[in-house]
Amino acid sequence: MKVQIINKIRANNFKDPDIQVKIQRLWSENLPKIPSNTIKYGIYYEYQSDYTGDYTLAIGQEDNTHGTLLIPDNNKYKIYKNNSNNIPLLWQQIWSDENSKMIIRKYDYDFEKYYLNGDVEIYISIR
Repeated sequence: MKVQIINKIRANNFKDPDIQVKIQRLWSENLPKIPSNTIKYGIYYEYQSDYTGDYTLAIGQEDNTHGTLLIPDNNKYKIYKNNSNNIPLLWQQIWSDENSKMIIRKYDYDFEKYYLNGDVEIYISIR
């Protein structure tokens, strides 16, 4: 899958006290640049180490013709579905699953997929 990146930031969930503000700003300033009838993506990649380290967060849309970021098709994913629109809570569940060895993360390309009907799925690359 190719994704056309609209914008990206370098982030750290545990060392940056302003992380929530930075992520919200990334989305609010760039979401209007993506057509409303398009599935949106939040892509996590270029991990420094694990979920406690630095990473790149990009937002974009799927575009197999003009996409600038290639997400490998051969990755295996554990898919987390969000029914509550509480994305941070879902990420806490992912980290908990990792800490309890329920998943072994690959730290390659993970992504949030925002469907037009409001559903959200988080794809976590696993070994």
